[in-house]
Amino acid sequence: MSLSMIGTNTIEIDWKNFVSGMSSSNFSQDAGFSPGNAGVSSTKTVVNPLAVPGLIYPPGPTTDHSTNLTGEMICSCEDPSGSAVRLFVSTDAQQDGRFFSYASNGVLTERGAEDTAGNYIYGRSDMIAFQSEVYVTNSDNIVRWQQPNTFNYTFFTFSDGFAPHPAIVYEDNAFYGDGNLLLRQTSAGSAPSTILTLPTNQVIVALGIDPGSGMMLISVIDQYNVSGTINSQARVLYYDGFSNKARKVVLVDDMILAFYNVGSTMYITYGQKLGYWTGAGIQFLRTLEVSFDNAELPYKHHITNIGEILYVITRTYILAYGEIVKGAGNSFYYCLRNSSGDSGNYTLVTNIGQNTLAVSFATGKLFTFDTTNVSEVLTGGAYFRTLKYHIERKVTFTQCVIQFGAAIPTSDNIGTLYLITDDGELTEVGTLNTSTIPTNIAISGNILGTANGTTATFTFQSAETRTIQVLWVNTPSNATKVCPIQRITLFSNPK
Repeated sequence: MSLSMIGTNTIEIDWKNFVSGMSSSNFSQDAGFSPGNAGVSSTKTVVNPLAVPGLIYPPGPTTDHSTNLTGEMICSCEDPSGSAVRLFVSTDAQQDGRFFSYASNGVLTERGAEDTAGNYIYGRSDMIAFQSEVYVTNSDNIVRWQQPNTFNYTFFTFSDGFAPHPAIVYEDNAFYGDGNLLLRQTSAGSAPSTILTLPTNQVIVALGIDPGSGMMLISVIDQYNVSGTINSQARVLYYDGFSNKARKVVLVDDMILAFYNVGSTMYITYGQKLGYWTGAGIQFLRTLEVSFDNAELPYKHHITNIGEILYVITRTYILAYGEIVKGAGNSFYYCLRNSSGDSGNYTLVTNIGQNTLAVSFATGKLFTFDTTNVSEVLTGGAYFRTLKYHIERKVTFTQCVIQFGAAIPTSDNIGTLYLITDDGELTEVGTLNTSTIPTNIAISGNILGTANGTTATFTFQSAETRTIQVLWVNTPSNATKVCPIQRITLFSNPK
């Protein structure tokens, strides 16, 4: 069929859109595809553009490792003994802490006893591996954890029970924030002592290491502000680890919640935003969809990386940021969603090796997610939205052609195509079901068993509009039958 018969004008969505990532909102065109819109099919665009650059795969499934878990994970660190893949601490409704090891066979094991001596609170608790031991902070104490089951729950008591207690290892010493005090621990088992005293009105929020100078970075705010709701003077201090004062002070616009290094880049979170540290201030990257709540704000354990890709929790989604194709620049996309709804906000994300994330969420669950798995589809399916395209004058759209990057399987629901036009309404065009192909869908190419791919042409009653957007919902009835999108073409005629 010639193009003149099915439409004189086209809109093409292909690899250039996919590697450009997700736009800032459903109403902007600053990237390659839309993140979605709460008003129209509220589930956001969730994709895997990394598996085969140039194709859009749906994200793979998660695996439940929640057996033995009580509470929800609040922080984690590596196991200095090497016997476990990762160590975790959870908190419950009473803010009591429990301690877990995660083994290479996927088994989560509780260690020690429940700690009721301190309160484990989002934004205030932290966890580090120091020399051969692990140290966990809560609102009141430092817990000493000697592998695998030896605990001192009141190893050290903080002077400030309201402030965050961030922890970091720097120059083979452990450092802890304690209100306006920076504490230093010089060896495993020795009690920390004050090494730096700030003015009494200042509170240490986060600790990091500057990749340029190699100095410690200390985020400071002028009053308690764990939920980020108060406008107060914020600073970043450069510190050498032994002096009685900071080497340099930088005023910043908002309280920095976390420092996170990926290669030579120091990413930072502040308020509801993600940015990076320039050495002299904050460079904005993106506004995160989180509220001013210490359980949602992007503190240290809401951030991780796998290689050069950064992962950040935004409520029930994991936001990825990095370069999909060399030279294309970094881009954003949601790589995972929790289908449990708003009650299932993610509480922790961490890299556990082999391209796999561990994620915990607020219904007391710990799942793992293989970021490279394209052999199955995430439970509940995946959603892809194109940008919202605007045309000067009203035109008539008649067809949409989806070219897949692999042959589509037989006897399965592959996905459903929707259009969104001027009125903002969601109109279903049709479901691609290869066991009973609808009359308004024509398939060309190959089905099952070849690598040449398949093209599906969706014909619909003429849509007269100045705005057009496509939503593709990938919900196969057989989760092991995955079909990536190679390109989408929309055809229209002048009205």
